Amino acid sequence: MDGVPHHHLGSVDSTITQSWRLAGEGAQLPFWLTADVQIEGRGRASRSWASEAGNLYSTYVADQLPAAQGGILPFAVSLAVHDTLSASTPPAARKGLQLKWPNDVLHEGSKMAGILIEQRVIAKRPLVAIGVGINVEHAPVVPGRKTASVTGLGGEQTPGEVFQTLRERLAARLKQLRATTPTVLEDWSRRAIGVGQPVKVEIAGETCEGTFDHLAADGALMLRQSSGAIRAIRAGDVFVPSAT
Repeated sequence: MDGVPHHHLGSVDSTITQSWRLAGEGAQLPFWLTADVQIEGRGRASRSWASEAGNLYSTYVADQLPAAQGGILPFAVSLAVHDTLSASTPPAARKGLQLKWPNDVLHEGSKMAGILIEQRVIAKRPLVAIGVGINVEHAPVVPGRKTASVTGLGGEQTPGEVFQTLRERLAARLKQLRATTPTVLEDWSRRAIGVGQPVKVEIAGETCEGTFDHLAADGALMLRQSSGAIRAIRAGDVFVPSAT
């Protein structure tokens, strides 16, 4: 084990919110926090995150990475989650695991995990909180989205066992990120859907269409439009027609 302290609670509003409280109270850093249930689980863009007992709800808090590495952090985290699900599901199911820009982890188009990354300065110390929720025993009902779970794919791991794998795989991917950013993006691209294919990107109500040409060095989606111009996308929701 990595020696990082692990706090476990039965019920919290959200693990990432409670983790910021612990950091503010002077908890030893870095640390992990997990909970059985979240009352007010939240995801990216202020979306709520269904959080019944039986799934994994976790947050890791540590010092912020340098800016160049911090921009690639979402890709390293999604790789760690992909690694975790690969280790937690039968071989036949692993073939369907996918990554979607910037950090969605899917199984044949069905969402299996949620990732939320936040940054704050506490006591003049820049920190990052990495929230990870994984559907272990339940595939929650999410309007307009397909979902899947480890159990539903034939896996037999408990949330606690999945967490132990996650903490090991995240530590490995963060070590890789600190050593060389490009290999993280290369590994991510090999597991991703949409690269080299037509995609749609929704950005603040605007829909852009084109080909997902490649990832920029900072993780931006480089969208080749019909005019041939390349547009750098750094935030937005991506839809891959070939994967739906």
